[in-house]
Amino acid sequence: MKIVFIAIKGIDVIGGIETYTVELGKKLASSGHDVLVYCMKTPQFSQPFQYEGIHFMPLPAIRSKYFAKISIVILASLHQLKLKDIDVVHYHAVGPSFFSWIPRLFGRYTVFQSHGHEWERSSWNLFARIFFRMAEFMTFRFVNDSMAVSKNLKSYYEKKYHKSVTYIPSGINPRQPLAISAIARHGVKNQEYFLYVGRLSREKRIEDLIRAYLLLGNPGIKLVIVGKERPEDIPYTTELRKLADGNSNILFPGPAYNDELVEWYSNAKAYILPSRIEGLPITLLEAMSFSRCCIASDIQANQEALDGKGLLYPLGDHAALQQQLEFVLNNPEQASQIGMHLKQHAYENYTWSHISDEFVKFYAKKNFLSA
Repeated sequence: MKIVFIAIKGIDVIGGIETYTVELGKKLASSGHDVLVYCMKTPQFSQPFQYEGIHFMPLPAIRSKYFAKISIVILASLHQLKLKDIDVVHYHAVGPSFFSWIPRLFGRYTVFQSHGHEWERSSWNLFARIFFRMAEFMTFRFVNDSMAVSKNLKSYYEKKYHKSVTYIPSGINPRQPLAISAIARHGVKNQEYFLYVGRLSREKRIEDLIRAYLLLGNPGIKLVIVGKERPEDIPYTTELRKLADGNSNILFPGPAYNDELVEWYSNAKAYILPSRIEGLPITLLEAMSFSRCCIASDIQANQEALDGKGLLYPLGDHAALQQQLEFVLNNPEQASQIGMHLKQHAYENYTWSHISDEFVKFYAKKNFLSA
């Protein structure tokens, strides 16, 4: 089958939707399907190209936080009309799906996939949040079908819009752990640091993790906060560094990719996700896949991912988070067992091979396609 994904910022942009689209696209392409992904045109990627079996179509975009993604979505929605034999037009996220009426108007099978509530994110202003709510409302009137990456999102949409929503989760690629090599430049050692990986944005509540760590006093273990600082996040990250108050054991090494990111996961004492909102967090699933003991805020998305096998604490309660950090430090064998149970759970439920099979079944069962 021929599948079009609309749209991502680029393969060199690490984000949840970008990761999801590329990993899913790779699996579908390796299974013999024709996958086209629309992305943002850059000096490095200015012409159509192939990557890991996926066809990419770069399109020009307005260079603006609020209009970059929307501009390529509009162009992609129009451009795909020129292509023949498209089986599926797949929109990722609520904002882009507002324009799903374009392929639907021309009779193309159009689906929407939710990765979370965009209107909850603190990085958007009031106008943007109103747009996302309106886009959500209109999407369920435009698309042929819809899906969500978490059971909580599925339940939310079905109750609100009284339409069936298919649950297909986020995923991970099983990888072998790596010993410390590249990250040694940061002065870290195996099992001697707590780890956070993700965006350095306000809804992640990284301040709770820093406060909890500081309550430990001098624990003999570092805190590593891995992530990219976007221009709009600078005020928040400035607050985080001020809160850390120059503590040499609290590290902000910046973003990490590929083997370096695997090293961070492989050698951490525990992974912590203190977020206020998530869809189904890929970083948490990745940490689970490396047998890391995982601690997370008790929001529904984190509860779903951990499935009762990890450690939770009340959202925003840094004193409770401190207690979980202490538990990991004082009970290494139990923490190791938690990590092993989480790895098994991740491998059984969240591998891309399994998830890509679910997508093929989802597309095929609608009588628009044959498997």
